[in-house]
Amino acid sequence: TLLRVNGNYFNSPFEPFGNGFTYATSTGLHSVAIKSDGSIWTKGNNDSGQLGVGSMPYVFEPLLIGTGYTQISAGGAHSVALKPDGSLWAWGDGRMGSLGNGKLEVSSNPVLLGSGYATVFAGDRDVFAIQSDNSLWAWGFNYYGLKQGNTSPYFVSQPFQHSSDFKEVATAYNRTFGIKTDGTLWAWGWNEKGQLGDGTLTSTFEPVLIGQG
Repeated sequence: TLLRVNGNYFNSPFEPFGNGFTYATSTGLHSVAIKSDGSIWTKGNNDSGQLGVGSMPYVFEPLLIGTGYTQISAGGAHSVALKPDGSLWAWGDGRMGSLGNGKLEVSSNPVLLGSGYATVFAGDRDVFAIQSDNSLWAWGFNYYGLKQGNTSPYFVSQPFQHSSDFKEVATAYNRTFGIKTDGTLWAWGWNEKGQLGDGTLTSTFEPVLIGQG
């Protein structure tokens, strides 16, 4: 049973992978799904290795790329996945730092980023992840709010600690939302159309309080 579909550019009906899946994530160009046994399956566009299946340009049927995972998330042209031991893996287009492996390159196979992670969410060209101590980490395209206070360097290719005391995070195109351990909701990034919900049209590099509990 497909329980949830999530993606930054998801604007058309999602074609289910089949039976036995517990979660699927899609950008509209490529999709990643996980089964109850922890196996990951992908299909769709693979021009930047975002499916993790080698150099095939496009995959029409779901392909198995790995086992033993608990969480997945699809970005614009990259994917990330978490294992039960807290290890975090990524693959796809890392030319803007999205893979977090210290390199600006494409990888068509999963690469290990580190350990100690509890949850992860891939944005269009960036990634935010929370470690088991509730510290929030980020890497990728540093445009609006990836790195607090500045846009240098433009591409952040290694995880850095963004802030602390977060238990949930979600990121979309140039904006990010997070829930802290006290239940407060925070947002940061591009806000020229009021995306952050803070009552202004001012973009911010720093998290701003949106609501309580």
